Amino acid sequence: MIPLVSPYIECNTISQAWPAALDRIYRHGRLMQDQRGNLTYDLPDVHIALRDPTRGMIPNIPVAPGVTAWRNRDQLDRYFDTEIFDIDPHGFPYIYGEYLVPGILHAVDELSKNPNSRRIVIPVGEPDDMRRPNPACLRIYWLRIIQDHLFGGTYWRSRDFAGGWATNAYGMVRLLELAADELGLPVGSYSDISASGHIYAGAVGNKNDCGDIGWVKEYIL
Repeated sequence: MIPLVSPYIECNTISQAWPAALDRIYRHGRLMQDQRGNLTYDLPDVHIALRDPTRGMIPNIPVAPGVTAWRNRDQLDRYFDTEIFDIDPHGFPYIYGEYLVPGILHAVDELSKNPNSRRIVIPVGEPDDMRRPNPACLRIYWLRIIQDHLFGGTYWRSRDFAGGWATNAYGMVRLLELAADELGLPVGSYSDISASGHIYAGAVGNKNDCGDIGWVKEYIL
């Protein structure tokens, strides 16, 4: 029997959750090659719950080779404006905004009519994505009103936690804030699930195509 490590992480903020997730994946993830041949530490079904997601949204991200997560609000807001809340991919295979912008507009409309709805699920991507070279990582964005707060969550097929998670989480929480403002509600909690939570091995000091860039190990230990 394969031993399972609980991938559930509950924190108040993105700033608290990011190092906790890196530590969990590094210590308990399986060292394996992905479909492209990259060596990764991989932990399945990583579930992060943020109790107070709109506070502490930008972690203390180190300045080191291989750190691709953005570390200031201007960069993160530009990411939100161009990839989460825009519908033009500008030459990229996709951006999340293609799916999220129309979905959020419908979601706000439906929730304003029926605050008890459990149907507010925004699908992201296409049915044949598994055959495409660059399928969207985000698959689902959901919203619910619970006790007069707007709760939200996402489901991702795959996630680079060293390079992408903190940036993605910022964008998803900003979108939750925007929807809550439109509905005149405070934000509740945010749930974030990744079928594959992984760290590329180069980020913890293993030689691979990314080089020897052991910043993650130094950051969490």
